[in-house]
Amino acid sequence: TCSTVGAQEVCTIGTVASGGSATVTLRATVDASAAETPVVNAARVTSSTFDPDPSGNVSSVSTTVSKSIDLSTTAAVDRATANVGDPLTHTFIVRNAGPSSATGATFTQQLPANTTYVSSSATQGGCSQSGTTLTCNLGTLASGADATVTVRVRADLASAGTTVSARGTASATELDRNAANDGSPIVSTAIGQAADLRVAVDPDRTTAAVGDTITYLVTVTNDGPSGATNVGLSDAIPANATLVSVTPSQGSCAASGNPRSCS
Repeated sequence: TCSTVGAQEVCTIGTVASGGSATVTLRATVDASAAETPVVNAARVTSSTFDPDPSGNVSSVSTTVSKSIDLSTTAAVDRATANVGDPLTHTFIVRNAGPSSATGATFTQQLPANTTYVSSSATQGGCSQSGTTLTCNLGTLASGADATVTVRVRADLASAGTTVSARGTASATELDRNAANDGSPIVSTAIGQAADLRVAVDPDRTTAAVGDTITYLVTVTNDGPSGATNVGLSDAIPANATLVSVTPSQGSCAASGNPRSCS
């Protein structure tokens, strides 16, 4: 049987016959405080029977413990809703819970779809952008230290009516004992609807005589990406001309007024 006495495990083995042996299996979990230091286990055997050669009564073994870190990444965005063209600021905080220092700490982000990269900065180290990938080399993060990465993008027209989402991930040279929190949660911004309208006026002739009727085709086009609601058109009746008629392909136009308004 074995029992714990202070910092030692004391076992009573009983009788071991000549030429025989007995084993004790001891399992121990390495504490975080042991990082970068050896773990030494020493055993001593005693007996009430005289031992003529006690040189083998003590044995020890040393296990090297590697460096260990725990990086985590949090994320925040400055607005929950936005419009096309609005800037969005994403803030990421990379923390090292130790116990070792994290060397070669790196933050990586795939820039959000349907946005244009504006700028990035870090409280230590520096950031670079290549295509849709942002990489920030943060250097060394001591145990308990953190670094903040700020990324600014602008919502593109294609983001209208969609959600812009962002996430980042941290890594380092040392073994991360909890890799599950290396990546940040996803933060999102809902982008409002947007429609790119354009209008074109095409006359049926470029020259006319007094008394001729000129037909103007006024075309309103929505290049999207969202549908345009409550679309209105205002068209000024040409000077020195008398309006004959106004016919919309959809909606209606006011019966009078200059400029003439159509819904």
